[in-house]
Amino acid sequence: MCGACVYFKFDDHAEGLLHLRGPFVFTHEILELYSLQLPRSAMPFDTFWSNTTNVYVARGLLPPSRVDFVLKKRDEFQEAWVNFICLQQPSYGLAFQCVCPEDDQYKDIIVDGIELSLQRQRSQLWSTWGPGVDEIPRPGSLHKDRMFIVNRQERHLLRRLFGKDVGNTHAGLSHDEYGGLVARYTVHSSLSPYLAADLNGDGRFLACVRPHVRSFILELISESPVCAVLPHVIHRDLEQVLSNPSMMLPAPVIKDFEVKAPLLGKFIVGEALAMVLPTPANRLLVHALAVAKKCFIPANISEYKCSAQTRVNRPGEPLGEMRSPISAGSMEETVQTGTYFPNRPVVRSIGRYMADSWSQGCRSCTKHPYDTRNLTPGLLVVHCLNCWACLGFHMMPHHESPRTLFDILYTRWAVAPRFVVYDNSCNSQIFFLNREPEWVRDCQFFIDKMHFKGHVGCCQSYNIEQYPTFSQFNSQLAEQRNSRLALLKKQCAYVVVVHSSTI
Repeated sequence: MCGACVYFKFDDHAEGLLHLRGPFVFTHEILELYSLQLPRSAMPFDTFWSNTTNVYVARGLLPPSRVDFVLKKRDEFQEAWVNFICLQQPSYGLAFQCVCPEDDQYKDIIVDGIELSLQRQRSQLWSTWGPGVDEIPRPGSLHKDRMFIVNRQERHLLRRLFGKDVGNTHAGLSHDEYGGLVARYTVHSSLSPYLAADLNGDGRFLACVRPHVRSFILELISESPVCAVLPHVIHRDLEQVLSNPSMMLPAPVIKDFEVKAPLLGKFIVGEALAMVLPTPANRLLVHALAVAKKCFIPANISEYKCSAQTRVNRPGEPLGEMRSPISAGSMEETVQTGTYFPNRPVVRSIGRYMADSWSQGCRSCTKHPYDTRNLTPGLLVVHCLNCWACLGFHMMPHHESPRTLFDILYTRWAVAPRFVVYDNSCNSQIFFLNREPEWVRDCQFFIDKMHFKGHVGCCQSYNIEQYPTFSQFNSQLAEQRNSRLALLKKQCAYVVVVHSSTI
């Protein structure tokens, strides 16, 4: 060695050095110090580097003439820190692994978006699971087949009759509205026994039914698909109960209804006489079950075209790119696609769907996108509802929408999850039914109690508080985890994709 060089005894920590390139050498000590401060204080690289430089100056270790030179090396420090983390080869696969019993792994998930964004010019993400060039567009189920009452005007009249405000119109019907509704042939006969009404104090007609009947019928005639009220998991048992009208209701089955479809359970228990379901209730449920089954049956192409209108593809919801699923490592995949699910590799491509080019005029809740200006919209993060493990994340190139969730689940879950808790579940279920109704048949969608308050016109069956089974789960898990991730906003806003993945 030359006289200017010094030997260092490497003890794997205190005097470790990271040689980035050329003259840039950083001690492990300073790199590890930032690693410890990052999750606690969310200190940006620039602030930490500036503070460290000031400390060196104060201790006389850095001449004032060199301060500007060192301050300009913040980018090199950032790159060195990322390399420092990568050289330790952290086991991300284990950190993102579901630790539930094997039969329950990856079946119950909770999803939420967070504004953890990159600069758009530094983000070049593309999909690798789009449809083939020559693939024929596939139809999903029809919106009209999923509705208990197809005519929107009649739905609104019925909702007002059963005591629900619709828009700016108050509950209750005028004499002419009520007379016209009862006389209209398109109102299904199964509802006829429940249309009897009395005048309220304002001289308007309101249905005179018991609370459990009112609640159940309001759910059936909402804008949501009937399968939200009668999920597929209870179809077989319900069909057996309805096929024997004179049979006494089996207590275990009714208990199961109260757990898996609470509004249905309350309706049956409230209407049963001596444990036998009356004929009007039986007819109503037979009709509702028939509609619920149609939710999961794809329409034929000609029927779909007759029931839909062509539309221009909406901004932020582009068709998938025509590429094949990649088989690269998870980090390489993240750099290319912005998606990181180390234990959930791509198992299939998304199809080409008629719903991407044809609109059925479905009314749905509106989730307003937040303004990210020159940044990407952020991450969609998926957690396990049972073991609380983070399963992965997706860097959204466009504003959060049901398509984002669809792309993740359909391409990486061979079988649809059992439960999905998401603040946009109402729109997501419709999005799935419009594309892959058979695949999503056994999946139930819920909205956590905090976000459901904003879903004024949504079916109560999406409200997770309706289900006693979920009282043991933390439905606020995603929000709580995201509050920690939010500390990293400043760091992610000024780095490239590979660096943000490391953070």
